[in-house]
Amino acid sequence: DFRVVGPSFHLNGRPIFLRGGNIAFHRFLADDERARLPWTMDWVRKVFIDIPREHHFNFFRFHLGRAYHRWYDLADEHGLLLQDEWQFWNATGSNRAIETEFRQWIKDNGNHPSIVIWDPLNESSDDSIVHDIVPGLRTLDPTRPWESVDFHEQHPYIYSLGMTLNHRPFGFTRALPDLERSAEPVVVNEFLWWWFDSAWQPTVLMKDIVERWLGRDPRLKDIVDRQGYLAEELVGLFRRMRCAAIQPFVYLSNNRGPTAHWFEGPVRDLKPKPLMQALRNAFAPFGLSMEWWDRHVEGSQQVTIPVHVVNDTGEVKHGQVVPVLDVGDAGGHRLDPVAVRVPPGERKVVEVSVTMPPLPGVCDLRMELVEGTQRVATARRTFHIFESDFRRSAWKTPPVVLDPGGEVEAFLLSQGMSFHSWDPSSFAKAGLLFVNSFGLQRQEYAASRKQVDDFVRKGGTLVIQEPEFRVVEPRDVPITSDLAIHIARRSDIDKGGYDSYVFPEDPHHPLWSGLQPEHFRWFNGGVGGEIVSEYTVVPSLTSHALASCGLGLRIQAVFEVRIGHGRVIVSRIQIRGRLDRSRNVQDPFARRFDPVAARYLLNLLSL
Repeated sequence: DFRVVGPSFHLNGRPIFLRGGNIAFHRFLADDERARLPWTMDWVRKVFIDIPREHHFNFFRFHLGRAYHRWYDLADEHGLLLQDEWQFWNATGSNRAIETEFRQWIKDNGNHPSIVIWDPLNESSDDSIVHDIVPGLRTLDPTRPWESVDFHEQHPYIYSLGMTLNHRPFGFTRALPDLERSAEPVVVNEFLWWWFDSAWQPTVLMKDIVERWLGRDPRLKDIVDRQGYLAEELVGLFRRMRCAAIQPFVYLSNNRGPTAHWFEGPVRDLKPKPLMQALRNAFAPFGLSMEWWDRHVEGSQQVTIPVHVVNDTGEVKHGQVVPVLDVGDAGGHRLDPVAVRVPPGERKVVEVSVTMPPLPGVCDLRMELVEGTQRVATARRTFHIFESDFRRSAWKTPPVVLDPGGEVEAFLLSQGMSFHSWDPSSFAKAGLLFVNSFGLQRQEYAASRKQVDDFVRKGGTLVIQEPEFRVVEPRDVPITSDLAIHIARRSDIDKGGYDSYVFPEDPHHPLWSGLQPEHFRWFNGGVGGEIVSEYTVVPSLTSHALASCGLGLRIQAVFEVRIGHGRVIVSRIQIRGRLDRSRNVQDPFARRFDPVAARYLLNLLSL
């Protein structure tokens, strides 16, 4: 007995959480190494039953076409649950023909208890199927739910093809907050757009994706590690949301196809990629994850991290959450454990307080879930630790600042740093002019544009920080007599979107003084650590990129334009909302103080 009960699935009267993957059986038939493997029972049993069971899978979707019956027999024998998807990516044919096919599908397969969900469509909708055909088929089989009718699959290809997190519909998925409040089961049966073949060569769909997250010329180890990291991060997120089914894509498919599969070397040998070990940890029935998004902290800062402990088993689980700080010493430093008791099918959130090491550097934090004497799951975070004192002896020459929102000025005052408020009479005494966010649109800037032009041409530096902020309609914004920037919202937001990773082109440039490239892979606060927004910002003159982001690293996150003897630097790296240390916000996505943003601002003002 398998049915929908509110936002959950129930198996034989008890809630069940489905964990697994996808098998694109017909795509695998096109694999040039498959030979007779799909009909070789020892191989089928290993790939379909043994390996998945070792890695805590209890569920598969047959994607875009069915396997043959012996696979379903094996699933019946071993208690593996299946979502059976018809080979429709948009329905074709008349309603009468479709209903005839679907009735035969149910009659041929309705006695397989492993099939718990009928799935008529992939990434598409069809009113005739939903409203006319499926209701009639329920008289033939009233015992199973239908995808597209009783629930809707979600394909959040975030943190890869798309943005890190989505707070609006994206591709074939609803917004994450919407999913968390869903009245129907949330089935996340495609995500993890990180596809490499058995020799770790990127598939055709990986074009431009790798550079976006790893920069140019990444090492093989970085590619392999990223796949496992991404799987653990997203599975942890979806388990915290208590999604009813979680299935990254794709366990078995055509190695040379657009999505490859999860095995290294010859597929006949079935050597799982390291990704599978990451999924084994992330899918642990008694498991845990951290609801913590910040990566930049100050020395000796105390952080309180919500740790979600989930129990997908049918019995009460007792354990301990053990924090372990690793700052380079062997084995790490174990902190006081926190006891936890989780009833079957439920989740408990425990708050673990950790004091960060006092000295700048890198710190790894693990949360280990221990049951009895056995460690059953682990969650990890890497923190970058910074000094809390940002004061400098003095500027060589104080900058002139136009800051309509006041955040930059307040930060400089808090650090005891001198600056001039915007006044053309101060330009002659300044080495740098700084215009923050919508300052370009203020009357005081327009009134002083000629003086700005003279200042730059004689060798001065003008810094424009996040000029796209609050721009609604496309516009050309004049900066000097020769230079303007065109600002418009991006038109390709479903392939890219706002970015959380930025890569300096020259790490030795003074703009990055005291900072490392990895510090610009995530900021504190903002949805997913957003750094660069969904805008196109293009100068009217030739520019030189100082930092890049986006698919194929084609977006200039920071660029420089030479004018006369001086220069204009446009920075799109968002420091907004990240300079006020006094803000005490509980929302995990609210912007908060970020020492990297503070140091980056000081570097901008020191150019």
